[in-house]
Amino acid sequence: MKTACVVLAAGLGKRMNSSVPKVLHLICGTPMLQSVLFSVKRLRPERIIIVAGRHIDMIKETIGTDGLFYVLQKEAKGTGHAVLCARPQLKDFKGDVIVLNGDTPLVSHSTLGKFLKLHRQDRNLISVLSFNAENPANYGRIIRNDSGHVVSIIEDKDADGAQKLIQEVNSGVYVLSPPALALLDEIRKNSLTGEYYLTDIVYAAARKGLEVSAYCIGTEDEFIGVSTR
Repeated sequence: MKTACVVLAAGLGKRMNSSVPKVLHLICGTPMLQSVLFSVKRLRPERIIIVAGRHIDMIKETIGTDGLFYVLQKEAKGTGHAVLCARPQLKDFKGDVIVLNGDTPLVSHSTLGKFLKLHRQDRNLISVLSFNAENPANYGRIIRNDSGHVVSIIEDKDADGAQKLIQEVNSGVYVLSPPALALLDEIRKNSLTGEYYLTDIVYAAARKGLEVSAYCIGTEDEFIGVSTR
């Protein structure tokens, strides 16, 4: 089956205190977005879509456009909205879509490949790559029912006391089978932040009885997102 990849790179990175967009800051001399793309390209996807915000021209100039599709997210309305912006580029695509963040430069191609294989092996509609965090604060928690099936992902700011104790958290990496893209229309604006969370697509699928799984693989270090210099 064919694979596409959507890389979310529209974040402003305000805590970086820099005019340079976060995903272009250098790690060992390489823009962190480029490090993510190195891992993604080893999966040999049919297309790679980068969702960028107001710095889209700077990102194009730095990363290049060869073999890449760029999509503009005009307003920072969250990860769900970002993938919705990319959906027109996938309207004729019949394959699985990997979604990941452009500020996680340590994510490995081997973990992504294993994750994609598990998704296809279990014939999921949606798969989430999770990990056990030593300190789960600020991560979305993976919520499972008594049978162990994933029913939702609760963002840290929305979690209650019991949910905050859960250590299995969302890495921000997903695989969506083609029908899952229609569920983006069911994501509603979060009342606290005014954003559309991609995590809500998991609840939308689970409540319909569709197959959703979370795979706790990889190391915590791989999924550390950069927030400050």
